[in-house]
Amino acid sequence: MKTLHSYLWCLFAPLFLISCSADDDNSVPGNPVESDPVLINFESDISILENSAAQTIEIIFDAPAIANGEINVKFTADEGLSYVVEPALVNDMLKLNVLKDQESASFKVKISDDDVIKGHKNLDLTLNSVSSGFTIGDIKTISVEVEDDELVGKPKSFSGAGIKHEYYYQEDGKVNKVIKLYAGSTSTTTHYSYDGDGNILSILTDDFYGEQKVNFYWKDGKLEKSEEYTDNELVSYSLYDYDTAGNIGGKAVYQPDQAGEFKENFIYVYLYFTTGNLYKQQIYYHSENDVDYSLISTRTYDNYLDKTNLFPVNEIIPGIMTQKNLPGLYRIEENGSDLTFIFTYEYSEKGFAIKRNTQGEEIIYEYY
Repeated sequence: MKTLHSYLWCLFAPLFLISCSADDDNSVPGNPVESDPVLINFESDISILENSAAQTIEIIFDAPAIANGEINVKFTADEGLSYVVEPALVNDMLKLNVLKDQESASFKVKISDDDVIKGHKNLDLTLNSVSSGFTIGDIKTISVEVEDDELVGKPKSFSGAGIKHEYYYQEDGKVNKVIKLYAGSTSTTTHYSYDGDGNILSILTDDFYGEQKVNFYWKDGKLEKSEEYTDNELVSYSLYDYDTAGNIGGKAVYQPDQAGEFKENFIYVYLYFTTGNLYKQQIYYHSENDVDYSLISTRTYDNYLDKTNLFPVNEIIPGIMTQKNLPGLYRIEENGSDLTFIFTYEYSEKGFAIKRNTQGEEIIYEYY
């Protein structure tokens, strides 16, 4: 009998082992087994214009969800940024419910628009936690740059000859400060303040010569006088005159003589094209011993282009543009020399000047 059992085992055992092996191997080569968690990632950093429609943010799955689950996204925003998320946040956290076989997840972000400049802001989104069946990949955090629509297109900086000027704005769009960066990491900052009518009230600069301040005095919407101080000491003041078109037509500059008495030393004359663009600036000077004024400098701007100039490079009064268009020619007659410079420009797709070339000198313009 024992011999018969041994014979039967030897006969059927190979068939039994083959059957068991076939039952165990039911996975499909190349596909994840059902227990593998789904890998999730954001796509990439994006930018949103403040007044644009709601932006859809997508979370990418590397395979369909193997079960119902949950994804939690943490929101971290710069101060002053207002936004709405769909589905709604709870304590800056977004809970996304995911159904089995779902191939991705998404939500919408709408930036709250306003009419003031608060500057470009950032909104950081982080895959904070997931339920079983999911795992977080390498791209777990993205940054959403929110572009302030009131700021977009405004001058950001211009640079050349080793100096860069950076512009910053207050909420109403007026220049708040200008930082001047020199080679070697040296910098100066000029702060601007305004009166209730939006007219320039003062500019304050800390530079290599001490604290420089200019105060402006207005009457009936016109600038009458400005005073310049160095370390709180009055060093000069200017009186202004207007032409028939309402432009600043002249400026008389008063400086102290050897006795400390303020005398009229310089006269500035400004001439304009009928378009309002500055044509000439002439400077006249006389010393204590002179009776007549002598012309010491003439600067001429001509060949204006049909292109808007957004950079207030040549200002008589801060905040008031004297060159609404880009000049094509600049001539300077001074100290016995007579030099003429031809300006050529390169433009962005939006038509903004991004580079100016002047006989080997290059100026770079940047915009928000």
